[in-house]
Amino acid sequence: MSPATNTHQTQELADECFFNGCINPIVIGDKCEFHRRRGKCLVDDCRNQVYARHLCVRHGGKRLCQFPGCSANARSGTLCCRHGLRSRKKQCAIDGCTKVAHARQRCVRHGGGRMCRVDDCNTHARIGGYCCRHSALQSPRKDELAPHSIVVEGDTWDISPRPFDAWEGYCILDPALGCFSEMDNLLNADELLTDVQCVFET
Repeated sequence: MSPATNTHQTQELADECFFNGCINPIVIGDKCEFHRRRGKCLVDDCRNQVYARHLCVRHGGKRLCQFPGCSANARSGTLCCRHGLRSRKKQCAIDGCTKVAHARQRCVRHGGGRMCRVDDCNTHARIGGYCCRHSALQSPRKDELAPHSIVVEGDTWDISPRPFDAWEGYCILDPALGCFSEMDNLLNADELLTDVQCVFET
């Protein structure tokens, strides 16, 4: 590498913040606005921020797990998450399984999960006792249940649609109100209510 190129890279680095991965422009000394009050690790040539005791995590700023032979960082008190307090969640009752227990003190793999309520479906239940595929078939879409109101000859008609299987293609009206040709036109103009016939309730 030529001296000119080396000087150019040094100049480029001098315009950026001191800390690793920060490309923000220098504001004070050799730090950017964000890092201006952050300390530097005491170890020579280390461009990390101080974590504790004037050292970064890599150089001992964070305490190590006190469990014999473990070099992980301490998380809870003096131990890492592997050697600290056990999780409050119960584990599967099958020997050697470390997964969380669900039903019958077992994980899903060992029979603790619920199966879909639909007959002959061997998929695990996810939503409301149904698998993902069958839960979509059980609950109507929001747009199918959205209330509608229409105005016919100055009167407001409130129509609260139900899922199409409950409609069976009919709009039930009070016989005292009568049926209007405008009503049929409005019902069929709404894409949710297409192919709905206007009949009287008996």
